[in-house]
Amino acid sequence: MEHSSEEIEILQLLADLQKVLGIAVNSLGGMTPKNPEAHYIGFVGKGVNIAADGYLILRRAFRVSSSKLLVRPAIELVLDGAAVEHEPGLLVRMAYSEWEEDGRMFNSPASQAQHGQNWEKFEQRVRTFDPSCRIIRKRLSLREAAKFAKMEQHYQVSYRLYCKFTHGALGALSGALDEVTDDSDSRVMSWCVCQALGLLERQTPAKLPDLGVFYERLDRLVFLS
Repeated sequence: MEHSSEEIEILQLLADLQKVLGIAVNSLGGMTPKNPEAHYIGFVGKGVNIAADGYLILRRAFRVSSSKLLVRPAIELVLDGAAVEHEPGLLVRMAYSEWEEDGRMFNSPASQAQHGQNWEKFEQRVRTFDPSCRIIRKRLSLREAAKFAKMEQHYQVSYRLYCKFTHGALGALSGALDEVTDDSDSRVMSWCVCQALGLLERQTPAKLPDLGVFYERLDRLVFLS
């Protein structure tokens, strides 16, 4: 078993990008973020780095089917990170969405009461930190986040496609989707890493080289047949 020459080239690009991302994320250690959004974007970089690292290990070991399971999380992180960058106050709404989801695990009145108090304390910290911050107690869907991020097309196509693998859809389990994704997986993951690097470059003091050469390589490889 061997990869095509095109796959080898895109995997090398991904490896180069992932190395840069890992260094950038590590460079944030000990630094104080300028705001909560920048802090969150640092976590986005960390998450995408973990996904890309695992993807590379699996893909280079010819575990192609397993590697596909890591593409969706990377896309989701990029959509959320870009949404937070574009929409002030959205991070609090994201926190509320997670808090609401976590609450479904608690059945006893005492646990539910404590869970409610935890949100009130969090909300008070937000108001203390930034009295002007809009607090919207409404679940945020990833589709909405993609709209805020101005990445609706990536949600409609790439995200929905790779959800089929993580959700165990019949088309994914049967291998019917392999033909339409095998040549795209590494390119999509490389795009995710590039997006994460861009977020870090714009919103954090992470140490980064000139990213232009990486973007040029990705643009060229995307159009390989």
